[in-house]
Amino acid sequence: MLPVEDVAARLGLSADHVCDLIRAGALAAHNFALGRRPLYRVPEESLTDFLKRTRTQNEAAAGAENTAAA
Repeated sequence: MLPVEDVAARLGLSADHVCDLIRAGALAAHNFALGRRPLYRVPEESLTDFLKRTRTQNEAAAGAENTAAA
């Protein structure tokens, strides 16, 4: 389980942006908070799946741009 700060560093994003991705459902995480403030932890597998999905989406978008430019 990775803390949000570690995930943010790996993705080159801010911790706030990672929390936004979690709240939006784009990145699976567990909330271990005991109070009101969330304490998210991201399973390594969730990060791997997220990276695969975003890489595939980026490749598809690039392919569409190349097709449209041709």
